[in-house]
Amino acid sequence: ALRVLDRQRQSERRLVARQIVLACGGIETTRLLLASRSVAERGIGNHSDHLGRHYMTHVMGDIGELVLAPGAEQAKLDYRRTRDGVYGRSLIRIAEARRLRDDLPNAVWRPTVPPVWDPAHGSAILSAVHLAKELLPKEYSWRLVARDGSAGAFGWTLPMRHAANILHHPVDLARFLPQIVGKRFLAARKLPSVFLLNPGRRYRMEINAEQMPDPESRIALAEARDRYGMPLIRLDWRMDDATVEGVRRNLAVLAESFRLSGHGQFAYDPDLVADSLASQTATTWARPAWPGARRRGWWTRRERSSGWRTCMSWAPRSFRPPAR
Repeated sequence: ALRVLDRQRQSERRLVARQIVLACGGIETTRLLLASRSVAERGIGNHSDHLGRHYMTHVMGDIGELVLAPGAEQAKLDYRRTRDGVYGRSLIRIAEARRLRDDLPNAVWRPTVPPVWDPAHGSAILSAVHLAKELLPKEYSWRLVARDGSAGAFGWTLPMRHAANILHHPVDLARFLPQIVGKRFLAARKLPSVFLLNPGRRYRMEINAEQMPDPESRIALAEARDRYGMPLIRLDWRMDDATVEGVRRNLAVLAESFRLSGHGQFAYDPDLVADSLASQTATTWARPAWPGARRRGWWTRRERSSGWRTCMSWAPRSFRPPAR
């Protein structure tokens, strides 16, 4: 049976069913099971102490630069429409036979534009996008700030340099505006984001890679409680050396593959892999994951024994703790 408490009406109901399905999402379902200590000492389904452990996400990072060969077809990197009219982009991946042979974790890459918040890119279009970020949907506007979640050195502290880019290349922006307005705001099938082909054929490479399971990377309950007495969530995400090494091996194979194929050259610094993955991954998913949610705080640090670690606690807005 399931006991449902309505604290606003001070009422309680008991729902009886042969089977009960909890469909609150991976984090909130784990929270509810762990908090059900009146039924089981460690929470429902946690007799083995594995509930909430092995918490994984897609590790991401802008690592390395791709320089396409003159004969490589650059247009294939841009958005294209599928048969159904949906926008999509091609991803770069290691051939499945090679991945299985070398026992590589899953990973995909996509070329991306320079950091939009940095006016050093010299692009009128990217500067205009940065200055107009408040007009974009939230799922995309958050990408237009520095990776630590703030405007940082490349944000609103340097608006004049972005304005200078626009003034120096007004024709490029004038040609771009009708296209983006039509495709992004007026079309029924909207362009998801901005991608620009680079005349110099140079691109940063964004990797989205598989994380290796780690029992110390986990969802747990915090000491603090929400206004209804439910413990808040505490996410203790860790990225171990096995995950970083898997990404390094993938990067090495990617560089070799481009060199042998003649389509271009991919260069990267192996010493920067761990930092790039940790800073970008934490900033990417350390955002409210559902409407009305708010983050109560998070931090990232490097620990000698456990690699990278990020901790945070979450509270859905409807479960906001009372002010003290």
